[in-house]
Amino acid sequence: MEFSVYITRSAKKSAKKLPLLVRHEVVRLSREIIAKNPYDAERLQKPLDECHSFHFKINNVHYRIAYRIIADEKRVDVVLVGSREGFYERLTRVLR
Repeated sequence: MEFSVYITRSAKKSAKKLPLLVRHEVVRLSREIIAKNPYDAERLQKPLDECHSFHFKINNVHYRIAYRIIADEKRVDVVLVGSREGFYERLTRVLR
């Protein structure tokens, strides 16, 4: 029961600002972990409750991958990628 992963325009834009190593890790995690079991990540609370947040750490910096699950299409839409600092404020703006 593997889901397909779609990277939205906002996620691509935010990922461009990240180091190359982090971008590669985002792609790897999306394919190997999120696509296989998207429900394992933390479900966010209102007003962001339509998203899940996957946490990972590289070089002592905490990063997040926020995504929506479209269960009937077996698809995961990655909405935003970035460091923990200010992440949820940016996510709120993206989801408006």
